[in-house]
Amino acid sequence: MKRFSHSAELAYSAERIIARITTSAYLHFRYTDHGLIHSEIEILRDDDDVFECRVARVADTSGLPALGRKLLGHRVEFVQVHRWERQGPPYHGQLEIAVTGVPGSIRTELRLLPDGDNQSCFAVEGQIEARVPLLGGQIERMLASRAEDNFIAGVKAMQDFMAQQA
Repeated sequence: MKRFSHSAELAYSAERIIARITTSAYLHFRYTDHGLIHSEIEILRDDDDVFECRVARVADTSGLPALGRKLLGHRVEFVQVHRWERQGPPYHGQLEIAVTGVPGSIRTELRLLPDGDNQSCFAVEGQIEARVPLLGGQIERMLASRAEDNFIAGVKAMQDFMAQQA
């Protein structure tokens, strides 16, 4: 099992961010296209207390290291379930990602915390587990690197979406 953590400062209040990123509009902004073969977004729950969604994405594996391409073939499907508690601050969430064809998962705890006037801190702590004999450690390291890239892309998407909504 491989653990990871990342955090970033955002130039918006936690209340404002949670109100914007727990919307269908944000999900489509964040997850539609981006060179994907296919994507599907489903809102599972959307009320005053909880926002929960499922995002399925199918991508070409040509950008993966050779080990990833060998294990997954030409296409890979990621299925992720996001859940945010809307009561806060601080705001808490979870993200679980399964990669079709790879036994294991990526599980994260998300936090969105106030950090001064109109600022917040977005923090992620997670673990990656790939239950593949002999290759599990290599797969976990590869996915940890992708998780960091995904975190950076997620922070940029939040910032860009917030700027558009201003």
